[in-house]
Amino acid sequence: MRDIVYVGQESGHWRFFHWSMSNTPVDFSGCWILDRNENLEEFLKASGIGLVKRKMASKTSPKMEIVQSGNDFQVITKTVIVTQEIKFTINVEFMNTNPILGKEMKNVATWDSDKLVITSFSVSDPDDPPFKVTRELVNGEILQVSTTRKNRK
Repeated sequence: MRDIVYVGQESGHWRFFHWSMSNTPVDFSGCWILDRNENLEEFLKASGIGLVKRKMASKTSPKMEIVQSGNDFQVITKTVIVTQEIKFTINVEFMNTNPILGKEMKNVATWDSDKLVITSFSVSDPDDPPFKVTRELVNGEILQVSTTRKNRK
């Protein structure tokens, strides 16, 4: 399999390989393990994450379990540092705390064709630029692309 081409300095690419998957092309249900990442350090730096947290994040191998029922999702992400569970429905605003930033975030999930897109905004600092996480299935893997604008506070 060929690597996905790097798309910009403020993007972080996460590729997860899958060990249990539904046959539906837009059903993300299953258990996923981080296989590799590209440009994580630059993405975290552009997101305003300090050096120590960036180094800790780059050493983790997240495991993600997704349970999807139509437009309803439950996503459990586990690392050695933290376990985070979020539940959401497409086009319905939801709240969560970003475990790296430690900030309360307002989020909305949408479909972009076969891609799941989650856009997150800081509640405590509305001047912070939004994060965008896009997930799609590519050759039996989830390709997760995380983006933000540079120079976060």
